[in-house]
Amino acid sequence: MNFFRRRPLALIIALFLTMSTVSALLPASVKLVLICVCIIAVPILILLTRKFEIKQICNISSAAFISTASAFMICSILLSYAYYDAYAGKYASLKSETVRANVTSVEYSTSYSALYSVKLESLSGEASGANGLVYSETAISLSPGDTFEATLEFVPFEEFYGNYTFPKLNYLSDGYVFTANMTGSVKTVGEMKSIGVRLSELRKSFSAKMSLYLDDDAASLADALFLGERNGLDKIYRDFNRIGIVHLLALSGLHLAILDRMISKILEKLGVRPRQRDIFVLIFIVFYTALTGFLMSVMRAAIMLIIARLAMFVSHDADRITTLFVACGLIVLVSPGAVFDVSLQLSFFSTLGILVMAEATGARFRKRPYDETKQRSIGFRIMRICESALLSLAAVMFILPLQWLYFGEVSLLSVPATLIMSVFCEGLLVLIPIYLVFSLVGGHFICGGLAWAIEILTKICTSLSGWLASFLAPISLKYPFALPIILICLAVIIIMMIKNVPNWFYALIPFGIASVIFLTCTAVYENIHMSDVTLDYINDTSGDVLIAVAERNAMVIDISEGSSGIYYDCIQNLGRNKITEIDTVLYTHIHRRHVNSLRKILNKRVIKRILLPMPTTEYDKYITLEICTIAEKYGTEAVLYSNSGESSFTFGSLSVTLPEAAKLKRSTHPLMTLLIEHGDTDVAYIGKSAWEDEAVIRDVKDAEHMIFGTCGPKIKAVPSDDFAKNAKVICIPTDTLLSELSPWIDTFGGTLIGEDRLKIVLSD
Repeated sequence: MNFFRRRPLALIIALFLTMSTVSALLPASVKLVLICVCIIAVPILILLTRKFEIKQICNISSAAFISTASAFMICSILLSYAYYDAYAGKYASLKSETVRANVTSVEYSTSYSALYSVKLESLSGEASGANGLVYSETAISLSPGDTFEATLEFVPFEEFYGNYTFPKLNYLSDGYVFTANMTGSVKTVGEMKSIGVRLSELRKSFSAKMSLYLDDDAASLADALFLGERNGLDKIYRDFNRIGIVHLLALSGLHLAILDRMISKILEKLGVRPRQRDIFVLIFIVFYTALTGFLMSVMRAAIMLIIARLAMFVSHDADRITTLFVACGLIVLVSPGAVFDVSLQLSFFSTLGILVMAEATGARFRKRPYDETKQRSIGFRIMRICESALLSLAAVMFILPLQWLYFGEVSLLSVPATLIMSVFCEGLLVLIPIYLVFSLVGGHFICGGLAWAIEILTKICTSLSGWLASFLAPISLKYPFALPIILICLAVIIIMMIKNVPNWFYALIPFGIASVIFLTCTAVYENIHMSDVTLDYINDTSGDVLIAVAERNAMVIDISEGSSGIYYDCIQNLGRNKITEIDTVLYTHIHRRHVNSLRKILNKRVIKRILLPMPTTEYDKYITLEICTIAEKYGTEAVLYSNSGESSFTFGSLSVTLPEAAKLKRSTHPLMTLLIEHGDTDVAYIGKSAWEDEAVIRDVKDAEHMIFGTCGPKIKAVPSDDFAKNAKVICIPTDTLLSELSPWIDTFGGTLIGEDRLKIVLSD
């Protein structure tokens, strides 16, 4: 079970990767200390091994192992310093600079803003080749390959997407070392299409060719499975993610292995010799890796395949686990920030789980009978299914800590869904490249037949994934007991590795026990907190959102304009509340931005019901129709309610009341107020503009809890002084609102809290 025992290179690279991760989080001065420690530790460790008569480590001389490992670790620290401190660090200190840059890709572009990925040519007259992200508050219509000159205001990573809570290391793992905003005019001075831009254009050309004969769902799935483009997947991606099989959509070893076998079989049928076949396959692997934009998971699989093919030239079999470590070590050596790339981490640990379990299953399940009739027997096929189930389970085991860290939930359907859906995805992977070849050479008749088969398989995939996604919701990993259980289980497995337990099947015992304990604790937690009723208030620069949780169901009351920042805040808040699907979304008014925010949330979470106000204008009718169309696509019920008078809704033990929506003459925005009641507890949300109409707030001003939100235009009338003096909480989230209400705040006698995040517990 101790797979490092005969793999010294794998263990050394593991230490290299670990040190790369640790040193990236440390300041430059500490890195220097670490280098000194690594140097001093070598003779000390060698003396200790001699004293305790440890002659070998991983079947090689202990002195050689310690010296080599120390050299690798020093190399990782130096690389970390060179990349994070010397290279990327200088861009973090820049303020405003004149640059000449080349656009490598357009991340997104709307009528009022754009985000570009660029590579600098010069920075204030000095040559520079740094990659970064540049945001423009106006649509500039730049295209990949365009060279421009502009003044950029460099901003820290944490501020560039402040609402998105993306850490700095996420940008660095993508190869971006700066983030900046455009200021002033932009001058296009030429065009220079790099290899990356040309490959991107080729990728778009292939995508366009595939979409000629396919419907939208089939074309989107084909783009994801063959080119790694997921932009058009929407509901398909959400369903795959919900049932724990999104790895089938991520380009990885499975995809390359199928393409490898296909090309090898075709070349074999054409009579090409084995050595020549290997050369052709190697060329294709390199081309395909470049075509997909050098995705980390693809590069990992490509390097492993290349090493395996090269090993065949010298008549040796490459150890797959060592090859995996070598592949990831080479990637991090070239790009130190890649160690924090989520796709690479998931690909590495899932592949590691499969490989270590494959060693255990090899003797029991993978002995292929020489008799072909026995290979088609039911018993042999059952054994193969059992092997596939164990390998899928091993992949889940190894990535569980990453799922806790990045996603916060796990699906119990992951293993069975993988066994079911992989059959159809592999069928698509075989058909799509053949279909693409014929579409490129103009084989219209054959393309039509292949497109028909691809669309049938796509329909099966979408229908099955949708049904499985509705069958069982994912389980949250945000429970307080989840991390201790994961860590204890991981520690037990590591101890088993160190103790050299002979078979990886034994790892299933602690994992199975941990799973039972976790599911039991989850059931107990849900039962204990079933009666909890909470209300979360979230304020963003564009508006407000309320999230009510009752009977372990969530209701999102969207009072804001639904910006992207609000979307991320909502998803994070639902995660903290251990909610994996939304029961109800209540829109208190119609706004164009609700369309985008709803689509984003539906791509992430299942929403059972949407409540919309009855449209009163032609513009509102258009927006409402668009929202209803999106809801129908995702299988969500859309219900219209009348806002001509008071509207009331029941959600579990909560009662939500919306007063009649009044309109300001100086604004199209409604006077937003609402009242949430639970037993004897009242919570009122009062929008800024509500102060101009006493009748609108008459029913809410005596509430025990009051939230003064930012919804509405600037305040022109301050509150009257007859609010309930026993009001426990008044939340005023922004400095602007505080200044607008300053004449009234001085005389208010209740509790005043100025927060943009607030949780109110309404349980008795």
